[in-house]
Amino acid sequence: MFLRACLMAFSMYTAIPMPHSNFKKEDGRYVFIFFPLIGMVIAAIFLLWQWIAFLWFGAVLRGAVSTTIPILITGGIHMDGFLDTVDARSSHKTREEKLRILSDVHVGAFAVIRGVIYLIIMFALLAEMPFRLTLPLACGFILSRCVAIYALLLLPNAKGGGMLFELQHRMHRPFALLSALVFTFIALALSIWSAWAPSLIALVIVALVFLNFLRIARKEFGGITGDLAGYLIQRTELGWMFTLVIAAQFI
Repeated sequence: MFLRACLMAFSMYTAIPMPHSNFKKEDGRYVFIFFPLIGMVIAAIFLLWQWIAFLWFGAVLRGAVSTTIPILITGGIHMDGFLDTVDARSSHKTREEKLRILSDVHVGAFAVIRGVIYLIIMFALLAEMPFRLTLPLACGFILSRCVAIYALLLLPNAKGGGMLFELQHRMHRPFALLSALVFTFIALALSIWSAWAPSLIALVIVALVFLNFLRIARKEFGGITGDLAGYLIQRTELGWMFTLVIAAQFI
């Protein structure tokens, strides 16, 4: 059951080929237990690339590949949610219309503009980062998925239907919370051990991003959706990385 739930999590939220399995409805209860594990896989590949790149390549190639690693591994599913949410919020329309825009397969100009800006900033940060920040930066991929679980536990589903609604409705909440807490502790412990001051500052920024997201989700959408969860993950990762790199310049 737990193995099928793990395979289900990776099948849904990554582009990594998974062995075929006959998933059952019961497996969906435990999918989010393994959601932070996806962050650990991204972190491991990210770290491996940093060790290779710092030895053999320059900052531009290092930053470019580093930027694409999480997108390639996830298949861009969370970036898609980020872009859809930007489109919805930029419309300044009613809650119902914003939810409709989230489901629209077309991409708007605001999403393209914000997406390009996001990737440029991410590329610049990853090109500028010192080697001592590689471990804390990698931990951001774990932390962002833990933050998404906290949001799923705190917010109702805005649509009342769809894949995320079914998973959220059936989710084994105690296990999901325990998993998020354990992986949060691991990510923060490794980050603080490696660069304690920038990591603590970045943690404050992540907390502010999370609180701001809760306000946005409740006020503008009436809860959370899969796209909004992706939006939160991307904002958390960017906020974490931006703060780490900037703080490290002065500490």
